[in-house]
Amino acid sequence: MSVRDELRYRIEISEPGRLEQSWWRIENTGTPGQVCAALTELATRLCRDLLDSTVGTRVHRLCWFGYRVEGADGTVLAHDEDMVRACELPSVFWTVAATVGDSRATPRPS
Repeated sequence: MSVRDELRYRIEISEPGRLEQSWWRIENTGTPGQVCAALTELATRLCRDLLDSTVGTRVHRLCWFGYRVEGADGTVLAHDEDMVRACELPSVFWTVAATVGDSRATPRPS
């Protein structure tokens, strides 16, 4: 796969219940398969971190998140910015991973 076929992605997530505090900030490039795997891994790690007993009731607190996945030419494949309960974050990123992994994914208006 050439550099032209690589995707660029950026993800930001706030601490549960602390919207001004960064929890995750990731930016990278890779093939669609690599980006799909990275998003799936993020969702899995979020589950693990949220199930950690030290997090406690924070799983129900709001988190701000934003993500953007684009082609090398800047074409936006997936993007969103919203606030959800922390326990909903893994499903957000599993859904994005499925979208990126779908070879029929079409650009969305930005």
